[in-house]
Amino acid sequence: MDLIERISRQFQDNTRTTHDALEMLAAPIAGAIEVMTSSLLDNGKILVCGGSGSSGDARRFAA
Repeated sequence: MDLIERISRQFQDNTRTTHDALEMLAAPIAGAIEVMTSSLLDNGKILVCGGSGSSGDARRFAA
């Protein structure tokens, strides 16, 4: 397999994976957004946490 073909395959695999994730995750993500928005509009909170590397993600999300 030449280098161009290998690079092309990587892009195709990435596109396929992204499309599969869209089909599986769009509805749950939309549901989570609705729950969080509803909570904030009702003067509620969104609590975030994480350990190790995930704590940085939680801080960025909270910011």
